[in-house]
Amino acid sequence: MYLSLFLSLCVISEYLPRVAARPGELHVRSLCARSPNGSPHPSSGNPSTTPKLNCNPCHFEFAIVTDNDEKSKSKTKPNLWESKFSKTSMDVKANADDFTITLGTISTTILSSNINSDGKGMELSELIYFNGHLLAFDDKTGTIFRIIHNQVQPWKTLICEENNEKEEFKGEWATIKDKKLYVGSPGYPWAPKNATDMEPKNQCGSQWIKILNNNGDVASVNWKPNYTKLMQGTKCKGYITHEAVTWSDIQRKWFFAPRKCSAKPFSAETVDTVGSNLLINCDENFNNIQVIEVGEDKPSRGFSSVKFLPHSDDTIIVALKTYEDEKSYQTFITVFGINGKIFLPDTQISKEDKYEGLEFLRK
Repeated sequence: MYLSLFLSLCVISEYLPRVAARPGELHVRSLCARSPNGSPHPSSGNPSTTPKLNCNPCHFEFAIVTDNDEKSKSKTKPNLWESKFSKTSMDVKANADDFTITLGTISTTILSSNINSDGKGMELSELIYFNGHLLAFDDKTGTIFRIIHNQVQPWKTLICEENNEKEEFKGEWATIKDKKLYVGSPGYPWAPKNATDMEPKNQCGSQWIKILNNNGDVASVNWKPNYTKLMQGTKCKGYITHEAVTWSDIQRKWFFAPRKCSAKPFSAETVDTVGSNLLINCDENFNNIQVIEVGEDKPSRGFSSVKFLPHSDDTIIVALKTYEDEKSYQTFITVFGINGKIFLPDTQISKEDKYEGLEFLRK
């Protein structure tokens, strides 16, 4: 079932009057709590999905990390690959029927490693805490890094072996479910190069995932049936790719914010113009699929990471959206409820980098 909730995009943002911002800070007032005629947006009436905060005001610190593809190669040091690891803050204050969101100054350090695959490395696609460690995932080498004191230490390498051949696992998203770490592939259907190609069976296809326990033991699971259900439940009948996925223990639901959504089969000519503004949720068995549109559809942008805002009972999402073409990258941040209500429209945080991982920091 496809439920389309068309949301009018509110005024993108405005600097708050009579409030002095510190250098590097952006004060943004969400004007989306009301519809264009001034009346409140209708509520779902379901307390479990109505956006809320259990603190006011709230202060959060979070980190973001880049996947700059071939630009990750160090320009100054041979045999070294780099990723930008940036930290900033978010202050949220509830004001009647809207929120004031203040983004703090961004500070950046460089994470570097000599681990590479065919001359590519440190293309970090996600951040998440697991078993007390902040982890980052290199989608080129399959390496899971621990970030300790602004340096990376390799912890696990996700690979697939078949007939004495090894292949790196392309982990694009990560989440915690039932105290286990789920690392997921992009999920698009396998596309043969020619009529004689056989679908890979080495547990490394684009529709497989990895599940790790606290000891680091890895299980490989074929998620093709789940990914197929998601595609069939949306308008993305051509193909759909996933880089922003999270599980909610509170809601007992999966949430997917696709990077790309196309009604037509894959085409290299249109791949950069099929970005998604969809938010999909479903139950644990991938039934009861619901789809809503979050804000204005901007096909050049798609979701690259989602995290629930702390103290929101998993009703508010903070997301990164990225833009890329052959020449440039851009990154935006947005905040919205799981019912689709926008609290912070797309706000640019980088004009040159592709940030693909986000995590709220712990003290």
